[in-house]
Amino acid sequence: MPLIRPEDINLTLATGGIAVSAAGFAITWYQVHQTRSTVEAANEATARALHGISVRLTISELADVRGGLKGVQTALRGARYEAALIYVQGLLEQLHGLRSRAGMQAEEQHAAIQGMVVQLAKLRNKLEQKISLSDTELSIPKANNMLSDLGTQLSAWADQLRFTPDEASK
Repeated sequence: MPLIRPEDINLTLATGGIAVSAAGFAITWYQVHQTRSTVEAANEATARALHGISVRLTISELADVRGGLKGVQTALRGARYEAALIYVQGLLEQLHGLRSRAGMQAEEQHAAIQGMVVQLAKLRNKLEQKISLSDTELSIPKANNMLSDLGTQLSAWADQLRFTPDEASK
């Protein structure tokens, strides 16, 4: 009679195989969990980076609109009403696009942008009248003050986006 019976060897090997399989399953599950956690962290970092880029693009767009306002002011001072009109039309398009930009979704910002659009539309209408009928009254200082006020508001929004850590980290 042999010391180790074949049935015992088979049972031992089967038990060992089950133990190795269970350990392999546990290690695989741990690795899957670690990978999933890493993917979630990467997705969150990507979302934060994309939001940060969107905010920077919004700041850039605000600066571009401010530059357009200065272009209108310069054209008005030089009595180049056609150039001022072209600037104003471009600004109206840009302001409509600002409503959907990152950091510009608040209702008070939408209302302020709408107010800017109304003021610029009135200026556009005055410029069109001035171009068509040269005797139309157009107060350049009043128009430039209005444009300066719009620029001040846009600068405040850009500073708010630039220096508010909550917006940059979303």
